[in-house]
Amino acid sequence: MIKCQACGTQNLGSSQFCDECGDSLNKYKAPEVVRSRSDEIDKPKIENTEPPVFQPANVTSVGIPFVEVQQPEGDSVEEVTRVAALSKRDKDVNLAKHGAHANLVIERGEAIGTEFPLASEESNIGSWDAD
Repeated sequence: MIKCQACGTQNLGSSQFCDECGDSLNKYKAPEVVRSRSDEIDKPKIENTEPPVFQPANVTSVGIPFVEVQQPEGDSVEEVTRVAALSKRDKDVNLAKHGAHANLVIERGEAIGTEFPLASEESNIGSWDAD
């Protein structure tokens, strides 16, 4: 018996179409595998005794490689943290000066690094075409 996947009706094993809905039953049958003697012969197995080589890959959610900021030699972690906090404070002051609540930064294309302060409740982002 073959069960129709479209309506669930049980059909005879020799049926090509469902008796109830007329759907083709051949598309639900598993293809028959004909095994020959050559399939049963053991093929030599390749053994790899070396450990696998793992290579780290950092990517963003859109598939662009992750930009790593390397710490300059000689600077302590505290110094780098202080500088990062100052630059964040400067950005926050700049945003407040423009009345912005967020900043849009371009990550790809010809204008990488260009920043746009977002000050209104809604913003239209993209190219504008006069047509």
